[in-house]
Amino acid sequence: MRELKPLDPTAAPPQDIWFDYFEKRTPNGRTVRELVFNLHEAKKHDHVIALIEAALSNGHIYPWMYEVLAISYELDNRSPVDIERAVYSAVDPSVDYESMMFTSAYLSRFNNTKPALKMFREASKQNPVRPEPYILGLRLARDLKDIDAIEWSVVGILNYAWNTDYESLHREAIVAAESALVILTKAGDQKRIDSFKKSISEARSRDLVIEVRWNGNSDVDLAVEGPKGTLVNWENTHSIAGGVHVHDGFGPKQENCFEKYVCVKALPGQYFIRVNHVWGNIVAGRVSVKVTKYQGTKYEEQKIYPTPIENNRGDLIINLEKGRRENVNQNLKENKQSRLQLWQDPSRNITRGPGVGPQRLTMQQRQVLQQFLGTGNGGGQVGGGFIAPAAIGFAPTITPIFEGATMGASAVISDDRRYVRIGVNATFQKIVDVFNFSINNGSSMRANGN
Repeated sequence: MRELKPLDPTAAPPQDIWFDYFEKRTPNGRTVRELVFNLHEAKKHDHVIALIEAALSNGHIYPWMYEVLAISYELDNRSPVDIERAVYSAVDPSVDYESMMFTSAYLSRFNNTKPALKMFREASKQNPVRPEPYILGLRLARDLKDIDAIEWSVVGILNYAWNTDYESLHREAIVAAESALVILTKAGDQKRIDSFKKSISEARSRDLVIEVRWNGNSDVDLAVEGPKGTLVNWENTHSIAGGVHVHDGFGPKQENCFEKYVCVKALPGQYFIRVNHVWGNIVAGRVSVKVTKYQGTKYEEQKIYPTPIENNRGDLIINLEKGRRENVNQNLKENKQSRLQLWQDPSRNITRGPGVGPQRLTMQQRQVLQQFLGTGNGGGQVGGGFIAPAAIGFAPTITPIFEGATMGASAVISDDRRYVRIGVNATFQKIVDVFNFSINNGSSMRANGN
């Protein structure tokens, strides 16, 4: 150790040793880090705590201290209140949504379940349409058996969790709701049972659901434009009016030949439905468009529209008389694609094969694709500007994600070389959660296997 060698832990209480040390010395940052590291290696966690507290009291403040302090509190079996205070000191939870989520995850890491759940609920108030607080908060709510928190998280998941694994998330939420109802039934609180059931029932209802199905080894794309020019398709999956494109299907598997659009709370008015034929052959040259209004309510309406595909497209207009949404969501970026772009004739030179975006095919690209797909083993053929499906390829890109503190600095020297202006930019990054992506089927799951 620097400036304190040897250290006699029995000479005095840790607080006295380190407060005296910092009152008499002015160590630099490297010395303080070495002291903390050596004490931690020696498993003297009470000394680490006393050192950091003394350093903070004497103005020796470094960004890493609060995180180390929280860890040391846990290792020294200090109270959850001390750990919570250290975590709150590390991050200002009132800044923005991301900071609040970081604080919540950090509190959860130290098993401070109640404060973490409270912070998740506060984060959801900052940005109600983000699903992360509800998904992560549900686990904590179930552990605490907090009925109000379970209701909050289940309603949030059913309304806003529409990522690739939304079906499993919704099932998990329904199971949690059923478990909460069992607890309420045992308690005999009929009034709370009724309000809980009503809340979950409203969350499970959908103002508008559109599903397109077809037969044949082909790809069909669904685009829906609602009131106020809100557009949803396979590229723009979420709209500011609450619409979500939840499934982009294609052949050859028949169970995957469907497209689906869901709007939990929709704006009332006209909805323009466009079905684009991208590649392949559609049996009978028509698709089935099933429109469900007010799904999950006593006013539910369902109608199926057989829609012929002419010139690689089919159009349909429906009217939603009543919708539970009054205004668009300002937390999402406004869609810039206009109605003119949606309803114009599609370009024959722009095609989309399974799993890839719009692209123009040159002659050289067609030859390369022909070699890739094969010609003598049942592979797909490239011609007429369209790619027939033969295989699905994924190209994973490995990107490093940095965690911790980083700092960048730049300097500007004045013309007379008398002054230097220095700009410093410090950032602190923390990985909150990790999701595994399967290159076999495109599904995702959390790192813990759920």
